[in-house]
This record gives sequence, structure tokens and C-alpha cells, in this order.
Amino acid sequence: MNTQVTTEFRPHVAIINGQIKTTSLKIAEHFGKRHDSVLLKIKNLDCSEEFRLHNFMESSYINEQNKEQPCYEITKDGFVFLVMGFTGHQAAQWKEAYINAFNRLENQQTKEPPKPSIDTFQVKILTIFTRGDEPSQYIVPYDSCVVSGSNLRQVITFLNEFVPVEFLPDILEAVTQRLVRHVKHVTRSASPTQKN
Repeated sequence: MNTQVTTEFRPHVAIINGQIKTTSLKIAEHFGKRHDSVLLKIKNLDCSEEFRLHNFMESSYINEQNKEQPCYEITKDGFVFLVMGFTGHQAAQWKEAYINAFNRLENQQTKEPPKPSIDTFQVKILTIFTRGDEPSQYIVPYDSCVVSGSNLRQVITFLNEFVPVEFLPDILEAVTQRLVRHVKHVTRSASPTQKN
């Protein structure tokens, strides 16, 4: 018999603490079981302690009464072991949907290179000194560059090589506004003060 999984079967599978998992809460919800019954079934599984520790991680959640309650984060292997005994047509559809969701997420993980975190790639710290202000610092990608506004050749090279055409009007407007402010400031500073 070929069971068709309809769009109403949307299992909850996510990357939790670096592993592809689901939760005991979602299993209880989707399989129409009480959560306390699912917790008891996990505790009473006839598996090795090593398997239990690797595939059923104790966790917690905050319930509707704002109280912390126990739950489990469950791997694909743990899911399969746990739901083997769940029977019925709807249970079969949920099993299939969950296994497909686990497989899809595993395939996505193997196809996509891991996204680097801040500590796994090189960065630069850009420090900006503005007259009269405290210096400000920003973490910027290692391959970023700083262009001097006073060197027109640098600015043109930067715009040609790094800036998408659709951003140019916004950049030109910002540069124009800053230039106008700069000219006003220089003009005020350069104008002689009158003495009486």
C-alpha cells in the first residue's frame, strides 16, 4: 500500500544545538498522544543507555501556565525507535512525513557548506576617528576595504568594482548630502569673525 503524505502533515524537524532533531512535544501533538505519555514511553524504551543519551536529550519548555516542563530533543534514530510501535493509518502518514523531513534537512546540510561563524573566519576591526567624537569600532569582513573620499580615483575604482548599479543613486545622494555639510562647515570655519 502506498501512503500519500498530504500537505496537512507538516512535521517539526529543525537543527537544534547543531543536530537535526524534533521534540517530544511535537511528536505528542502530531501523533495525537498526551505529552506525559510520550515522556513515559521514552523513559521506558528498551534500548541501551548509550543510545538513549545520544538520541534523547533532556530539555524543557515553558507551558501555558508559565511553568517549566520537561521535554526531549530527539534525533532521527531516536524518532524511528520511539514511533515504531505507533500504529494506524494516520500514524503511518506522520512517520513517513517525519522521515522525509529528516532526510530533506540532512540533504540540505550536506549540499550547503556550513555558514562560518565569527570565530571561524578572519575579520578586521575598523576604527573610525572623527574630530571631537569618541572613536567607534566595527567588525567588518576581512576582505572589506576602506576608500578615502578625498582620492577620487579610489572612489571610482571602488564604485566600479564593488557596488551594484542599483545602489549608485542612493550612494550619490548620501555623498552629495555629506559634501554639502562639509562645504558649509568649511565655509563657516573659514569666514573671518568680526571684532567690535
